[in-house]
Amino acid sequence: MEDYDMGVNICDTPNNFALPDYVSGSTVSLSDYSGKAIILSFVCIRCGSCLSWLQHLQNIHSDYETNPNVQTIAVIYNYADGSLGTHSGPVTSDWIAERLTAYGLTITFPLLMDGAWASSVAAQYMAGMVGPSVGFPHSYMISREFVITNKWHRLSTSNGQPVCFDSNDLTDTEYFVRHRLEDLQKDRTAWDTVLALDYSGSMNNNVTIHGITQPKVEFLKEAAATLLKVWKDYALCSDRAGAVFFNCHAATGSALSSVLSDDHIGNMISDIETQSAQGCTAMGAGVATALDLMEGSSNRKFVVLFTDGIQNRNPLAYVAEISEGGATCYERHIDNIGSADYPDGVWMCACDSDGGQSDYAGSLPVNLEIVNANIHAIGIGAGAASSNILNHIALATAGQFRMGVDIWPNLKEFFIETLVEMYRGSSLQVVQKGQGLFAKDQYEVVKTFRLNRTAEKITVLLNWIDAENPLQITLRKDGVSIDLSHKVEDEPTYQIATLAFPHYQKTRPQHHSLVQWQSQIKSATIQAAVENDAPLKAQLNFPMTVQMLAGSEVVTPEGEWELVIRRRFDQTDVAPAYHYMILADEKSLMFDLEIPDTIYEVGQPIPIAIRLSDKLGNQVKVFSVQTEVIRPTVSITELLAGKKVKMDSDEDSDKNLDRDDVIAALKKTARDVIKLQPLHKGRKGRRKETEGRFRAFYEKTKVPGLYRLEFRIKGVGSQTGVFERTESRHIIVVDKNNHTQSAKKKN
Repeated sequence: MEDYDMGVNICDTPNNFALPDYVSGSTVSLSDYSGKAIILSFVCIRCGSCLSWLQHLQNIHSDYETNPNVQTIAVIYNYADGSLGTHSGPVTSDWIAERLTAYGLTITFPLLMDGAWASSVAAQYMAGMVGPSVGFPHSYMISREFVITNKWHRLSTSNGQPVCFDSNDLTDTEYFVRHRLEDLQKDRTAWDTVLALDYSGSMNNNVTIHGITQPKVEFLKEAAATLLKVWKDYALCSDRAGAVFFNCHAATGSALSSVLSDDHIGNMISDIETQSAQGCTAMGAGVATALDLMEGSSNRKFVVLFTDGIQNRNPLAYVAEISEGGATCYERHIDNIGSADYPDGVWMCACDSDGGQSDYAGSLPVNLEIVNANIHAIGIGAGAASSNILNHIALATAGQFRMGVDIWPNLKEFFIETLVEMYRGSSLQVVQKGQGLFAKDQYEVVKTFRLNRTAEKITVLLNWIDAENPLQITLRKDGVSIDLSHKVEDEPTYQIATLAFPHYQKTRPQHHSLVQWQSQIKSATIQAAVENDAPLKAQLNFPMTVQMLAGSEVVTPEGEWELVIRRRFDQTDVAPAYHYMILADEKSLMFDLEIPDTIYEVGQPIPIAIRLSDKLGNQVKVFSVQTEVIRPTVSITELLAGKKVKMDSDEDSDKNLDRDDVIAALKKTARDVIKLQPLHKGRKGRRKETEGRFRAFYEKTKVPGLYRLEFRIKGVGSQTGVFERTESRHIIVVDKNNHTQSAKKKN
């Protein structure tokens, strides 16, 4: 399928034009409406669907007529200079009046009259031209920054273009336009984000998850691709993304470019997937290269850093611990360091012929305390040295640190949680997440979750490990399945479904599973017979029976929902593993986790606080705020000492932590649940609860290591309605006598 460009691609500035307006009689320029969110549609005067679309545009205009930030415009033209119709040449007022009368239309928004096709604005925009076919009407969404954010025509979905609505269904298209107009009115600072990804040789090591064995690098590729695909549904044209890959050296894989333009995300994913893992770990060079890539930009800046082990190539990210007057503080830098000056007990591995030096040629040192970027650090493995340095990098740059032993499903979850963190204060929040295993004779798993009334969009991510036993997403509300046509992105080991509200569906698909069927059976004898008849049971369960009920409906978010996870094939000899996350685009509910950014010592309580409010300052009542703390039961030092492992350096420690027996021991954790209490103010006896603030102290920090805090919040707001949210934080607790294995003390 040919693309149509001529200055009208997504993220380009639209071609300006001036045409006479049939409605007002004056000449109107597109640029007259710069600064507004615009729906611009090209409609052919001889096209019945185009004239029907005008009524939908009128519906939109009527609802937004008093909104100064929104504008509806249609350009009416005559395709091919009238060669296929009675009329020829440009459209005229009489001709338009005739067509509007025939369709019973009254139009009150600008309806601009185009010239003859050869010199028409429609021809400049290549309106309706899709390779050898023609599709009318043809529409563009234009942002308040006067940039094209979306384009489609009526036959887009028929031609396989991945738009998230049925372009041949004009009502579905109208709802999409309404969603985008709401999105385009909201203000958010544009971002630059660089993925700095570890492609060192250790990423070729195989891991086995639920019977499936593959190199760690394959999990990384999928996690990074998933972040980009989810982000695309929420990005602005002014958001830019790029990638840096590091092993012995660091290289720019994808230069910064708009997330939405020219299939940049597809090109980034292709770059990520074609990289091979080899050599050493020049993490410092990777971070410095990522920062260089964003230098000079006025956008907000993020680096998403991933590594699976200790760095061993200059320049190195390092931490210096400084003691002054009994107080301890830290300096975090990236610089070329000689073995004599590098932190105690650590030396660079000369794992290549050039003796441990990458080819990074940028300015050094890089002071991480003052870089104008948030670095979100993600690690997989159990290495004390690597987790400590990642934690310090995040603390120095006001980023978040996440670390896990198992690569699946942690890595993908960490990447998506990092995206949520980037959106903090602006929209994206985690409603629910979880994982589990199917039983061998189980065909579906149902997870219940609740959405509140102000959720504007949800994204459901379903992951599984075995590409030969795929799963699929179904959403239900009030017992009725949601039509997810054009809403699902399907990959071999995951699905992403994004649904905007209010959601319009032309038909109401009703799925019947064995559980639903059994609930209608009153005869225990018949039910028992079905249970004992495997072929009949399989037929009733899989494939699922679908009945399309007549009549359209509009689905709103508020209420209880069901995520139904189903097998796609009838294979009872396997028990597939799954992981899911449900994200909400929520701009009304605001909450912040208040955990001091510091280094915690063994025995030091961790203060935990959370603040909830809505953007209008309305009261938010919280039913419960609880935190599950997943804590280590044995320290790495004790574990390796007990196994009589000699450690001459942090690198030796991290290498030994790859041993299966060590990893198995580190997975043995303990869990504590603590409830946060409302924060009060005032004197005892006259205390008044402070709205929306909760606090607790976690005191069981007896073992150094990684502490994972999982928050679950349920409440109700006068604006938001009933809500539930979840979020996680990772904290390193260190031995009092060894604040960080990657720090050299200075006095």
